Amino acid sequence: MGKPVYMVSGSKGGVGKSIVSMSLIHYLSNRDERLLLIDADTANPDVGKTYGKTVETVYINLDEKDGWMDLVNRLAVQPDETVVVNTPAHSGVGV
Repeated sequence: MGKPVYMVSGSKGGVGKSIVSMSLIHYLSNRDERLLLIDADTANPDVGKTYGKTVETVYINLDEKDGWMDLVNRLAVQPDETVVVNTPAHSGVGV
């Protein structure tokens, strides 16, 4: 069984998705969890910019259906890492 995947999402901008993602990464890092950050906010990847040097970070564009397939495929090969996915406000477009 793999580690948890935390998907931080919301339908509009400015509601705190990035700060929730950063707080979650900070909390899990303090628990010595092995982490993977997937920053899907390609317009403003502030979480990736903040943690990209200390946490393995992957950027995936969820505005496209192929981005969702990339996300699923990446999660399939990360069974030993807890994953935090920071989504953009408009991430439902690709669905």
